[in-house]
Amino acid sequence: MPGAKWGKRYVNPVDNSLIARTSEQFKNEASNLLSSLDALLGMLREGRWDEIGDIESQLLPALKAVGSPVKLTQATISRRELEQLIQKLERAIEECNIRKAQIAPLINALSVNQQKQS
Repeated sequence: MPGAKWGKRYVNPVDNSLIARTSEQFKNEASNLLSSLDALLGMLREGRWDEIGDIESQLLPALKAVGSPVKLTQATISRRELEQLIQKLERAIEECNIRKAQIAPLINALSVNQQKQS
């Protein structure tokens, strides 16, 4: 990531200032993301697509926080926990892509119908 400093600090993209972050903070952020992904995957499994917006305010900050550079050490997060996090992210992406493919014809039909009415 250009301009990012690896370690227990990362660069604030707004003003390029360094923001300190402890290993414990990162572990808490990763835990929050895992909880959010569990909630998302549960909704996807149960077909509750209309409720996804309800966890957006929880999920997006968790993704952003964990996505910023940090030096990972054994004390921060275990390999197993990191692999679990990656697997859940991949599963959520796959499920959302499947749903996107399912509803794409409906969206296209609505778009064509709207254009005909205009």
